Amino acid sequence: MYTVTFKPDTLECIGIIQDLIFSNHLLVCEECRELIKQFNTYSWDRKKQGQGIDYPLMVNDHAVDAIRAPIIKRRNLKKEYGSPYINL
Repeated sequence: MYTVTFKPDTLECIGIIQDLIFSNHLLVCEECRELIKQFNTYSWDRKKQGQGIDYPLMVNDHAVDAIRAPIIKRRNLKKEYGSPYINL
């Protein structure tokens, strides 16, 4: 077994997750209360915004991070290999 270093662009990942949610390609069951809470409380760093930089605060986002990495990795595999078995 091996691990792969995974450091995608944060803003790009947020946009992809938002697109999946708004297009109904990412559905979250109502029992996933912590994930729903984190989606609803995602916040932006006001200091960085004052400098013209959009960047999220990295607090209370563990559930969001847990779904983000596999979604982005799967999307990148689909782009790279064009597999019909990867449906994102």
